[in-house]
Amino acid sequence: MANAAPPGQLPMQKPLSEWVDVLSAQSIPVMKSTIQEMARVLKTDNLPVKAMVDTVERDPGLALHLIRTCSNRSHGHLSTEVTSVQQAVMMLGMQKLALLPKTLPALEVSTNKRSQFHLLRIFSTAYHAAVQATEWARQRRDMIPDEIFIAAQLHFIGEMLLAMDAPELLDRIYQLRNEEHVPTEEAHYLILGFTIDQLSLAIARKLELPTLLIESLQAESAHLPRAYGIMLAVQVARSASYSWYWDKMLEMQKKAADWLGKSSQTVIRETHQLAVKVARASTYPSIMAAAFKLLHPAPIASEDTKDESKNKNSHVGVCLVPQIAQLKHALGGLKALPDHTNDLHKVTELLLHGLHNGAGLNRAAFVYHDPERNTLKARGVVGVDNDPFFSRMEMPLNRPNLFEKMLEKQQALWLNDENRKRYWEIIPLEFRRLIKTNSFLVMSIVNHERTVGIVYADRHTEDCHLDETAYKYFKAMCLQTTEALKRMKRMRY
Repeated sequence: MANAAPPGQLPMQKPLSEWVDVLSAQSIPVMKSTIQEMARVLKTDNLPVKAMVDTVERDPGLALHLIRTCSNRSHGHLSTEVTSVQQAVMMLGMQKLALLPKTLPALEVSTNKRSQFHLLRIFSTAYHAAVQATEWARQRRDMIPDEIFIAAQLHFIGEMLLAMDAPELLDRIYQLRNEEHVPTEEAHYLILGFTIDQLSLAIARKLELPTLLIESLQAESAHLPRAYGIMLAVQVARSASYSWYWDKMLEMQKKAADWLGKSSQTVIRETHQLAVKVARASTYPSIMAAAFKLLHPAPIASEDTKDESKNKNSHVGVCLVPQIAQLKHALGGLKALPDHTNDLHKVTELLLHGLHNGAGLNRAAFVYHDPERNTLKARGVVGVDNDPFFSRMEMPLNRPNLFEKMLEKQQALWLNDENRKRYWEIIPLEFRRLIKTNSFLVMSIVNHERTVGIVYADRHTEDCHLDETAYKYFKAMCLQTTEALKRMKRMRY
């Protein structure tokens, strides 16, 4: 069994709220080459807006600066959400844009070498993700693909700001991920106490960034087509920095093909061609390195890549351990919710926080029951490493199975070696393929005499086993959730 991380070896962790307060007050610097290009474009006679938009979009620091500037200005009598770079350029006007080259902070001057390294790597991935997402949006005849671009690009805002303030923490995360093969979200949790996507989401909310960005940072939004496309593109861009030919990338491209209504071979060819095109038009070294891997593929994946493709259900260097203080915080938060609240989102948030951060369970989901469609559908998930497939979990209840029986009354089950033979065959095949593990915890949740859904959790690896303690904590969180729901007003879920 993999060794649990001794609490004494974990870094001192600041609460997420403290990070948000510190990081959201900062500005992301702009590449010197962007500032120079912007100055050149502004000198052009009869400047077309598209030339300025293209310049801005190639630099996430500048794109964020314009979006934030216009969002602050729009808080007047005619407040409107600024959702694209083109909209921001039009709102500011060329006179105000002309003042920017002399006032923007240059990345190469305002940050240290370690922060520069991380920022350029993140900028590269963010730009690649934005281009892929926008191309898919156009293929799906999206009405405003520019909104897709900025939402995909700013998906990485938390990581960008963290690279400026604490690049050493990113170093430790990458070391866990690449050398000890810890899944990405668990590496975030071990070093930070939360995931970088959670950080990005909290910052995006505080800065009142576009709604589409906020949706794409929430795993439960994977059923929304525009958010789902961004999630897929983000995963493709992240995976491309490792290899174009490993299992996770091929799985992403297969899902994109299903979503686009194309063959996998067509989508693979198109994503490869677009990556090379982006590399030729870009100065980002990471994009060029990813494109080089397409032109000169290794005969087999590297050891790191092979382990990463298997670590979801084989081995990780560190198993999550229960954090009793976090568990008590979540239980106390559920107890403290006022009577007759309608805040189901807060209940779900506390439940999943307690299961993942408190009980040390790798993945957890609240899957609610839609009686009209007779389906189970994920309403909230945690610990899925931004996996848009797990987040889109939806199970029809049109034939007898384990979950249909779970909905009959409040009950709990720990699927393990002793009872697997009894239950395995009544677990839907599509669900088994989705979770890729044969041991998990489930419990039904009741509100006002109706079973509203099921809570699911697992450890997701062979080396990190479930045990009686995890089962006890799991049931405690589910029971406290039930009590909180009983105090809620009757509502549709």
